[in-house]
Amino acid sequence: MRAKLSLATILLALSFSSTADIAIAGYYGQSLSQELETENGTKIDIKNDANFGFSLDKHDGISKYGLYYSRMSSSQRNAANYELDLNYLLFQSAVVLPVNKQLSSYLGAQLGVNHISSNFSDSDSFFATGLYGGLEYKITDNIIALGEARWLATILKNDSTTVCQIDPNGTQCDWYFDGEVLNQFQFNLGVMYRF
Repeated sequence: MRAKLSLATILLALSFSSTADIAIAGYYGQSLSQELETENGTKIDIKNDANFGFSLDKHDGISKYGLYYSRMSSSQRNAANYELDLNYLLFQSAVVLPVNKQLSSYLGAQLGVNHISSNFSDSDSFFATGLYGGLEYKITDNIIALGEARWLATILKNDSTTVCQIDPNGTQCDWYFDGEVLNQFQFNLGVMYRF
């Protein structure tokens, strides 16, 4: 897995070496998470929390493509002592459509991995995909303000495991999924620098 990711990163870096617009962006926003149910009926409800991220994109005409990284640290809403870290690394591609000289809209798709780690189970990486879109407002030729929404879908394997323990309230923590998809929505504000 790491070899494939490294190869993809090298190929992407080589493609950036051609004469085209490069952009680096930083994001901060809010993540909203869907509730999941395990095979035995236990509900996993990830607390909505803040996320941050950054992207490196190549702009070529009306398209852009690159890498997006996002991190969210949270806990389960019904068990605050069970903490989770979600780290997305996604290849993304979008079409950028100008609205006027300063404002553009974009719509794209993303594909990659979500590495989930917690204080109650082994960490694991899962296939992730999604869609995203937003608005870019040109402040100067090089600095652009961003507002966007992202739908992120993580496919959780049914062979994912955890060490289940009983807490003082007698609630058992389970992490076995039956082909579930974790849907998350991010609403982000950001700043992009193009050079």
